[in-house]
Amino acid sequence: MVGLIGTLVHCNLKVSLLNVYAPNNLCERRAFLEHLSCVIDSLELPILLGSDFNTVKLSDERIGAYVSKSSMDNIFEFIQRKNLINLPMSRRLLIWDTGGSSSTASRLDRFLISSEFL
Repeated sequence: MVGLIGTLVHCNLKVSLLNVYAPNNLCERRAFLEHLSCVIDSLELPILLGSDFNTVKLSDERIGAYVSKSSMDNIFEFIQRKNLINLPMSRRLLIWDTGGSSSTASRLDRFLISSEFL
């Protein structure tokens, strides 16, 4: 996790920018999300969160591979609990894995923001 605190000069809004890379293991990712939640709470600032959560939020964000409902539920609940807005991408950006006997694609990268940014 890398973070910055600064001020958006044009509107004099103090904000936090976080960039995170979540673990690939489900149990470790769940603990990571709990820690990230505490970090966000402690900052008490609007958040811009750039992330690779190593999981998808919805089953249609993964092609050619099993989707863990538990993993999807964890990320969905985190976004809801923190009242974050999942910014849409201008085009569907997927991470492709062409190793092994089949290819898979997933939307792992996200930009989440606090409503104060709007």
